[in-house]
Amino acid sequence: MNHTTAYIYSRISSKHQTTGHGLDRQQELALEYANRLNFNISTETFNDIASGYHGKQMAGKLGLLIEAVNTGRIQPPAVLIVESLDRLGREHEVEALSRLLDLINAGIDVHEVSTETVYNKARPELLHLALAVMSRAHNESKLKSQRSRDALDRVFHKAERKEGIISRNVPSWIIINTDTTTPATAFSLNKTFASTIQYIFNLYLSGMGSNRIAQKLHEEQHELVLSKPHQAKRMKQTWTDSRVLNILQAEAVTGTFTSKSASRQHIIINDYYPQVISIEQFNQAQAIRTNKKRTNAQASNNGTVKNILSGLIRCECGMKWQYNKSAWTTKQGKQIREYLRCGSYKASPNCGSQSLQLRQLEHLILTWFSSINLNNTVSNTNEHRAKLQQLEQQAENLLDLVMMGDARANTRYQALMNDINETTSLIANETEQQTVIRNAESFNVFDVLDVKNNELRRKVQILLVATVNRITIKVEGKDVTLRIYMNNHQLSDDGFAQQFKGVVNDMAKAHQTHCMPRVAIG
Repeated sequence: MNHTTAYIYSRISSKHQTTGHGLDRQQELALEYANRLNFNISTETFNDIASGYHGKQMAGKLGLLIEAVNTGRIQPPAVLIVESLDRLGREHEVEALSRLLDLINAGIDVHEVSTETVYNKARPELLHLALAVMSRAHNESKLKSQRSRDALDRVFHKAERKEGIISRNVPSWIIINTDTTTPATAFSLNKTFASTIQYIFNLYLSGMGSNRIAQKLHEEQHELVLSKPHQAKRMKQTWTDSRVLNILQAEAVTGTFTSKSASRQHIIINDYYPQVISIEQFNQAQAIRTNKKRTNAQASNNGTVKNILSGLIRCECGMKWQYNKSAWTTKQGKQIREYLRCGSYKASPNCGSQSLQLRQLEHLILTWFSSINLNNTVSNTNEHRAKLQQLEQQAENLLDLVMMGDARANTRYQALMNDINETTSLIANETEQQTVIRNAESFNVFDVLDVKNNELRRKVQILLVATVNRITIKVEGKDVTLRIYMNNHQLSDDGFAQQFKGVVNDMAKAHQTHCMPRVAIG
């Protein structure tokens, strides 16, 4: 047998490419080729589902393969077998050729199955052929990408002239009619949802806060209205303050379309949707929101962090637990009790929640939090990066159909762009969380419990938010069950990491009943 080890690399741009040049087909051809030349075939698999035009494969298995060559884990005599040279990438030919030369200079021969061409140091005259192949592949992808941008530009320009619609992905208060030739004929209002939106704005402009509005909508059993309806399937159908705020800041309620695409943020189309709220009312609501943000920021900078668990604790009914304080005077002087309670307990008497002492909860959670190995809680963004690559490639594959005016392809393309923007934002948030966690310093629980140590409490609060997704509380009589979910879903499908059981009046003595091994004390 030939003692040369053969490594096979395959790549497709998306999971839809299951025929012709799919991964299985590429691997079969490469294996047949390697067996014919009597190579010793490596058992390691190197294949990617990634866009070669954008170089996404370098963040995948091809990047790992080249790293193995650079570090000496893969050494000559060895060959790399690819179905076609463009499987290594369709970037600019200078970058693609440089990658090929790096492999050749490391002593790794590159075999192209489709032409049975071998690129190595012994045959430098073939490099001009490699350059031609790479140039053609790059130009093909570049043309396809440009066609996509041009097609999408035409869609936006037609919408600006009121000659067509951009997408069927619209806010939930918009109904899509049969005639979609113009926005005027394509869209109409869901009158029930429109009435709810007007009610929300009236309450907010009268001085009611978003959390209280959510409680009122829940109490009065208003159907949930979403500004991003494509998220509906993965969201609990309950009114929350954040969903109220999403409605309050959605420019679509004024009839305005605003592009969310990073390259088209300048595109704003007035009178695109039917108007629900006047521009004057919308601007008044934004002024109130801006003033509240400024006031809250000043309070946060100048005041104390009263509740280090703020925003993390949820009731089993789905509502947030809120900070409360009561004071009374006895012979011993003024007494103060700080506690948390479900925000819907007045609106929903069936909630069953009772108040829990804040400092006891802080002590319980901080004691557990200070004992875990934070490195195990860092969320792995590789899955989301892989998803982003797949979404981008799916969008690229639809470009030709979009350019030809295919309405279904255009709708799917817009939905993909929304998913791409959300996934990009998710990766950015995860990266920020990872930075906070990796820079974290150890802390003493009793120092954090001291409300005078405001700066320390703020740092630990930021660390909690970066690590913990939510803490749910279920109260049954005097019994309390507290469950902690981490941002890292690698720990479990839903991020569940820890459970405590205790009693209402003394949560400081609550005991652990469950612990995921990935967040074990370390």
